[in-house]
Amino acid sequence: MLRKFLRRRRGSAMVEFALVAPLLILILVGIMVMGVVINAKIVVAGAAREAGRTWAVHKQDQTARSKALDSITGGGLKIASDNRVLFDANQDVQFARQGDYIQVTVTYRQPTMIPLLAWLIDPSSPSDGTITLRSQAVFRVER
Repeated sequence: MLRKFLRRRRGSAMVEFALVAPLLILILVGIMVMGVVINAKIVVAGAAREAGRTWAVHKQDQTARSKALDSITGGGLKIASDNRVLFDANQDVQFARQGDYIQVTVTYRQPTMIPLLAWLIDPSSPSDGTITLRSQAVFRVER
């Protein structure tokens, strides 16, 4: 009787699926989050280029900051979410002039659906479930 019971395989597939399903779901959600983060990184890089080029031509911080803000919002990224500021042009767009060159750094905090994923992707990220994205652009200042 014991041998007959041990040979039965009914329900083993369901048990195996129950063990593997959480891992599969975590992987699928992680892939989706990474896609959103990569898109946000591309938008932030574009904002840094826009702000750098604008500063190189016009030499005005506020004009370049407004260009970065336009690029962020035009790229579909949110400025604020759930009482969190994700992007503030006055703080998150930094300029550093070095001789004939201007270096622009744009910082954006990308929210994630699951805070644990934010920590897994970037262990130095803040505990509020956001991933900090930074991009720099260097341009030669026009004369």
